[in-house]
Amino acid sequence: MFRSIVIILFLTSFYLLGQTNIYHPFPFQYAVWMNKAGGIPGSCGCCSGSPCVFDMDVSDSLSNEDTLIGHHVYKKLYEGYIKTSYYAGPVTCPPWCTPQGAYIVSQNYQYIGAIRQDVINKKVYFAPAGQPAQLLYDFNLNIGDTLPYSYINHTPYPKVVTNIDSVLVNGNYHKRFGIGYSGYPGTFAYLIEGIGSSLGLLFPLEIPFEVNTMLTCVRINNQTIYPVTTPSFNCQYLPLNIEEKNIHKKSDLISIFPNPFSTHCDINFNEKVEGDFYLFNCLGQLVEKIRINGDKLTLFRQNLSPGVYCYQFINHSSDKNPFIVFGKLMIQN
Repeated sequence: MFRSIVIILFLTSFYLLGQTNIYHPFPFQYAVWMNKAGGIPGSCGCCSGSPCVFDMDVSDSLSNEDTLIGHHVYKKLYEGYIKTSYYAGPVTCPPWCTPQGAYIVSQNYQYIGAIRQDVINKKVYFAPAGQPAQLLYDFNLNIGDTLPYSYINHTPYPKVVTNIDSVLVNGNYHKRFGIGYSGYPGTFAYLIEGIGSSLGLLFPLEIPFEVNTMLTCVRINNQTIYPVTTPSFNCQYLPLNIEEKNIHKKSDLISIFPNPFSTHCDINFNEKVEGDFYLFNCLGQLVEKIRINGDKLTLFRQNLSPGVYCYQFINHSSDKNPFIVFGKLMIQN
């Protein structure tokens, strides 16, 4: 019995070692990295309160579109975000300021650059729009190595590889590099082959201070590959699996009144639609999904807590070009 257990442990270790000795590159197309950021200071509205904070959902989408930069072929990267600034504490609004002045929402979705992989040398490069290409990730690392200067590592404080282990990604074990500051104990972030930084695909590799960032999940062709467990955060929030050329942004398609609301609100569409309305809380967790076939929806608060919520509407009508509408609403007592 003991001998059998030893053999099983040996074969398991050999199998895992074999998987981690194989370099796992980034996806080559149709991949989406979902990231979150939040902290201070925000940019709040005409009401007053303290503190003014922000939270932001960011999606980085690797398309199938090629672009030639220098003598290399890159894949175009698009980024979408929704940023909400609001007062975390009590709010006082002057008579001329509506309650909606207690928070401000901004959003965008655009081409931000392109990515190229050097699989042989285990490197990934990023060319920001209109700028020269830079090293983004170097996975040719060993314990004790100092991280090279890169797009996400550009401060004068040297960072080193503190440990190396593996993590399950889409059925395979990928190398994971623990990152810490030189001369100081501890690990504050991880670099994962084929995934990127645990702090977000393009966010700086720094210990969070006033702003916290994190990678919540990665998807390929509409399938979540990381983490392998059910994500605690929304992995389908901003435009993901519809190519940019097919996205028709219709920010004026939806009107919500009242917003903020305490018991219910009316969501009106300026045309008849057929699709799904999703509502997510501030942690990115899905709290409501409603099928729509018409031009109006009444959303009831039910047991939802006060706070800022993100909504997303995805059109499924076969006789229209696909489009996604996203935004935020606020529930108050």
